Amino acid sequence: MDESLFKKGVLLADYKIGPGVFGNLDLILPYQTYVSVPYQEPDTQQSPYRLRFLRGKYFLTTLSEPIQVELIPHPTFTQDLVKEGVKIGDVSSCHGSYVSLHLGAHRYLQSHLSTPSEPYRKELVLTVDEVIAMIQRIKKDQPVDVVTLSAWDVTTDDGGILQIEPYIRAIKAAFNLLLFVEVHPPKSKSLIDVTYAMGADSVCYHLGNLCSHGQGDEPLADDSRMDEDLALLRYAVDVFPLGSVLSHITMGNRPLNDVAKDIETLSSIRVLPLLTAVTREVMLEKNLSLNDMGRLFGLVYEEAKRNKVPLNYFSRLAPFIAPMEGRFFSGDTPRLKLAMLNLYHSRLFGGSISAGLSNLRRKLRVREK
Repeated sequence: MDESLFKKGVLLADYKIGPGVFGNLDLILPYQTYVSVPYQEPDTQQSPYRLRFLRGKYFLTTLSEPIQVELIPHPTFTQDLVKEGVKIGDVSSCHGSYVSLHLGAHRYLQSHLSTPSEPYRKELVLTVDEVIAMIQRIKKDQPVDVVTLSAWDVTTDDGGILQIEPYIRAIKAAFNLLLFVEVHPPKSKSLIDVTYAMGADSVCYHLGNLCSHGQGDEPLADDSRMDEDLALLRYAVDVFPLGSVLSHITMGNRPLNDVAKDIETLSSIRVLPLLTAVTREVMLEKNLSLNDMGRLFGLVYEEAKRNKVPLNYFSRLAPFIAPMEGRFFSGDTPRLKLAMLNLYHSRLFGGSISAGLSNLRRKLRVREK
């Protein structure tokens, strides 16, 4: 990093999104590719890249020619209080117009607030009003087009969705934005209907070791449970807009051929896989190369295209590689898809178009009794 960037106040030298957790730097690369990358030591010791500010523009310099990029400035509100002892940075992370909320028993929040006299707290809930006020504070500094909300108690039959229902309804009533939720599959199909009806625009279902999400030391789910989960996901695909049902797959915990089968299994029922990677140490230990991961990202894109799954919902979100970005590893240039993305994600009115269409679809499909 050029020291001038810290002096100008564009970047915070000690930027944290939670106690002991350093925040990243968000950049927009060519082709409107959003990335969130570490920029603080020791993460950057081996990095070949340098971010420079030249003639009023930002450039990534490497061994080859400089690459012009855009920089998303760090938010200024992370230290503002949500309630006594809780800062915005403790319960949320912001990447441009994408905001991820970490409510309840978030492990970083718990480690921060627990004391010797009050050890590990099973639950820590912000009120609905506090969450709405927090989003309003964020919106003062930047647009908010997408909010992700995750359940923190997933031991119940509903997979955690009823726990966060009051927040979902309140956020959708107060703001015109897309709301993504992360939960576990419920025990009944009717709860999938309820999830959509309450205001979720997209849902990401965690499937445990079924799709490599565990750390490798958990017992594999039995075949009957796998079949039940996949049947629930098939139903969710019929309820939610096509392309808005996802599930995480973690690379590095299982053989790559098994991960590829996971990708094909989810894609065949028109669920989009979101690929993430294990820690750098485990990647090195298991010889997981960048080429290996690139092949899998390309497979996600090719399978989505083969199964005719739209890719409009998930692009230009910095914390993960969107399925659409798998095109960089497949050699494809989907001109029409990219043109539509430019419309729906334009900075002028794209976010409101996407949210408005999603809200209209819900009004046409849902009647609450």
